[in-house]
Amino acid sequence: MRKFIWGLVILVVVAVFGGRVWYLNQHKQIGDNVVKIGAVLPMSGIVSDSNKKIVATLNIAKDMLENANALGNRKIKYQFEDGKYTIKDSLSAFNKLMMDKQNAVIVLGDVPSYGLNTRIKENKIPTIALITGTANITKGNPYMFRAFHANNVLAENNSKFLLRKNADTVAILKIKNTYGDDMAKTFSEEFEKLGGKIVIAESYAMDSLDVRAQIAKILSKEPKAIFIVGSGTGYIAAFNQLKENKYNGIVLTESAIMDSEVYSHITNNAEGAYFSLAEYSFDKLPDFVEKYKQDIQAEPDIFTAFTYMTMEVLSEAIKRKGEQPEQIREGLLSLKDFDTVMGKITFDNEGELYLDSLVIKQMQPDGTAKIVKE
Repeated sequence: MRKFIWGLVILVVVAVFGGRVWYLNQHKQIGDNVVKIGAVLPMSGIVSDSNKKIVATLNIAKDMLENANALGNRKIKYQFEDGKYTIKDSLSAFNKLMMDKQNAVIVLGDVPSYGLNTRIKENKIPTIALITGTANITKGNPYMFRAFHANNVLAENNSKFLLRKNADTVAILKIKNTYGDDMAKTFSEEFEKLGGKIVIAESYAMDSLDVRAQIAKILSKEPKAIFIVGSGTGYIAAFNQLKENKYNGIVLTESAIMDSEVYSHITNNAEGAYFSLAEYSFDKLPDFVEKYKQDIQAEPDIFTAFTYMTMEVLSEAIKRKGEQPEQIREGLLSLKDFDTVMGKITFDNEGELYLDSLVIKQMQPDGTAKIVKE
């Protein structure tokens, strides 16, 4: 009897131990197959409307890329943290992500990307600066990669276009933050280098509702073109209140005008405005378009395209080199002429993005934009 009891005890111990080993092995395998991607997004605050499109795009892209085995049998797990589009809140959000040990990070916007640059380098975490135009933001930081037009590239394209239109005097109306300052500075340097002249530069706060005083100062200088830079309610007010003043000159702006939420508050007051834009196409992704329209009730736009491209490049980097942070960094650097929804893209050795197509578009009465053929 005693032998039987001891035999039973041994069997139970073996079963429990074996089960524990099996559980840990399974858990390890699942963990090894999960790639954690953190994101610092404006989930509340004045630009939080854009967050819905970004999150929807990331989630749909995740499902599609996993189903296509684009990550080599790995799964993506997102962790979204609210940066509220301020440096202070973005630092807090980033710290939460680092406590949970992400494999890579996405940061939305110029202000957060600029504010987190040093922390990203210190933590050696590969980071995609999404919809971030600040010139040279990737320089000196081997872990920062851009997924948007660089301001200096847009400045060169815009300057050449305006001078071809004989608009050699320009006024700037810019948002008062890191992005606005950088875009205005970069454009001014490029435009004046090519022979143009900036006659005045005025600023507005992101949450401004009235920019009439700034517009009055601008119009007193009689510029041949006005460059409207930024986002938020101040950006919307700039178009609407410029129209009140019956300004008929050239209006230059940015692809922000193509944001459906922004445009719904401007409508035909932006008709005729010009902007630089890289071409993109979802023609090969009809399932994405259908799901996106179901979730957002709108067509995918330029911001959707850059967001989807972000997941394309991250998944390819992971598939090529592995899911550890340093492997992802190496994988991103290996992407040369890689085909995405934005066309063929290349990251240089400093994480700067190069696109193969940049055009000038003009807003039409129906809210669409057409390529300007010269």
